[in-house]
Amino acid sequence: MAWGIWKKIKNGIQKGFNWVKNKIVKPAINIVKPLAKTVLPAVGGVLGTKAGNPALGAKIGQIAGDVISNIPTNGMDRRS
Repeated sequence: MAWGIWKKIKNGIQKGFNWVKNKIVKPAINIVKPLAKTVLPAVGGVLGTKAGNPALGAKIGQIAGDVISNIPTNGMDRRS
């Protein structure tokens, strides 16, 4: 009898996490990914200018934007 209550608690927590993942995390990633692709090279160029090499900073920003844009959003499903 006691194990049934823990299973219900576990299922409730799991449903809560799935709701947060589907309603908050995935839409946020879909908004941030294209933004990061355009903003990171500019930020890298500014930081590179401060460090003395704007081309290197822009290249690092471009690489960071590519890495972020390649993050899969459909791969966030739970592995069984």
